[in-house]
Amino acid sequence: MPTDLADLVDFLLRRLAEDERAAQQQMVPIPGDHDLAVPPQDWPRAPGRGADVRALRDVEAKRRIVEMYAEAVAEETGLHEAPEEEETLETVVRLLSLTYEDHPDYDRSWRP
Repeated sequence: MPTDLADLVDFLLRRLAEDERAAQQQMVPIPGDHDLAVPPQDWPRAPGRGADVRALRDVEAKRRIVEMYAEAVAEETGLHEAPEEEETLETVVRLLSLTYEDHPDYDRSWRP
């Protein structure tokens, strides 16, 4: 995988991890019969709103797309005999990056 695309994959995986953490922080602790030694921030958590669950699903779907692309272009498992599929996945990953184009680490060369 070319370095700029490896950087794009890394960038996207980092942003998705941030999005996942943000969605998880919106989840609320489940009150119950907890050990008093366990602080509330360590209690089991549940979605506070439907958007939390949707955000987590969105992150997981995007992560799978990015990982599918990274695997497809890897030397040992690449889609080198199916360049159209590899090109399509690259375009999709570049489109996913547009969500984060206002991030200071975003490289405008990643735009589709």
